[in-house]
Amino acid sequence: MMMLALAATLILTIYLRQRSQLGLVIIPLAALLMPLAILFSAFIYPGDPELQEWWLMAVGVGLFFGGLIASFGYFITPMLGNRLP
Repeated sequence: MMMLALAATLILTIYLRQRSQLGLVIIPLAALLMPLAILFSAFIYPGDPELQEWWLMAVGVGLFFGGLIASFGYFITPMLGNRLP
C-alpha cells in the first residue's frame, strides 16, 4: 500500500508539473498523499494495530519520503518531456 502511495505521489507530481510551474504548491500537495495513505491503512482499512500504535511517527516519515519523491518527480519531469523517440 505504501509503495502504491509513493507511485501515486510521483505520478501526481509529474502530472501537475506538466500542467503548471508552481513548485511551492505542487510538492507539498503531492507529498500529502503519503500521510493520508498511512492514516487510511492505520484506522480505516484493514486497521493494522501496530500501525495504530506508531501512526504519528509513521506519518512524519511518510511526509518526508512523500516530499522526497515529489521533489524528485518535480525535477525529473523536464528531462522526461525532452526525450526523443
